[in-house]
Amino acid sequence: GIAAILFCLAPNSLIGAGLFALGLLNILLMKYHLVTGKFQHFGTQYGFADLGKILTGNVLGVSLVALVAMITLPQVAATATGIATAKIAVPLLTTFGKAILCGYIMTVATRPNTPLWVSALGVFAFVCTGLNHCIADAFYYVFINTSSLLPFWITVLGNAIGGKLGGITPPQ
Repeated sequence: GIAAILFCLAPNSLIGAGLFALGLLNILLMKYHLVTGKFQHFGTQYGFADLGKILTGNVLGVSLVALVAMITLPQVAATATGIATAKIAVPLLTTFGKAILCGYIMTVATRPNTPLWVSALGVFAFVCTGLNHCIADAFYYVFINTSSLLPFWITVLGNAIGGKLGGITPPQ
């Protein structure tokens, strides 16, 4: 949520993408649970219930931050509304493909042995290219009035598939 606020307040999208990376670095350094980094472990370390709890906590956290921003930071509200409106206008198949790629990138970015600069670069890449990350998107969706959560769930599914693909370890 804080990362999305920084993106919305940045003077341009490249600087915003760089600042967005601070969000993931905070998550990694504080050892918080980010659902997109956990999808790779589905079926081994985490089941549906575990991932559901992490997803719910992530969405509640970014939603709370979004609500505070909505009340206190009008520039964030305006930018986030535009981002959310653009995201829901994209065809669902495109959303799905962009979510798979984002899930893959975020899995690589959140592995324990990934250098922090690579983690930050992964976030920079997904933000600059407009890929779909379910938790980032959840922040933006708070700012619009939509009855359909389908783009969000398509993104969750795509992130999960990309996460599993990114978690495949090649044979030695």
